Amino acid sequence: MGVLSELEEEVKRIRSDVDSVESSIQADCDDKTFERKKETLAYASERLLGLLAQAEAIRPLTLIVGEKDVEATDFERELANQLKDKKRAVMEEIHALLGRLTGCDEKMKREAEAREEKARMEERRRREEEERARRKREQELEEEELRRQREEEERLARDPTEIGNIEVFDEEEEARMARSIEEIEIENQVEVNRAYMVQAETELIELNED
Repeated sequence: MGVLSELEEEVKRIRSDVDSVESSIQADCDDKTFERKKETLAYASERLLGLLAQAEAIRPLTLIVGEKDVEATDFERELANQLKDKKRAVMEEIHALLGRLTGCDEKMKREAEAREEKARMEERRRREEEERARRKREQELEEEELRRQREEEERLARDPTEIGNIEVFDEEEEARMARSIEEIEIENQVEVNRAYMVQAETELIELNED
């Protein structure tokens, strides 16, 4: 009786797990939780097959009278019949749970496909939103550039002398740069002349010493 009672308790625990997963297969959850549901169902299926093999191996009459080659009493036969009924009930429960698990597996496959399709759609929407945002930024930059150009044109239209001022400024800047270049060239020439003078003085001193 003890072996079958242990099998019954294990089957009850598995049934509770199956009930929990079966009722929440289509519930919204993250990928980690969904994978945990799949693992729970896979473990339940594997464990039930193991329990079924254990139940099938039980010989009720042998459990009662042992391996002795003796005639069982009426009382022992009654106990054996009770064990047979209990064994049958446990096996029927296991088969029923295995059938439910088959249905759960099909639902899980459909749900996995739905989740993949949802993920693809979300990714497509994300890319489309990024593209819209990029185009919006480009448009804003173009509009800003056009606005700046219009403001510049309007400013010059209101004060045409600005164009002349810009040209004068450019001429003055060129003249300043030219003067700077000329000054640098003069300074360089002065340095060259000074070097020649120093060299000439040195040579003259050397000649006088000779």
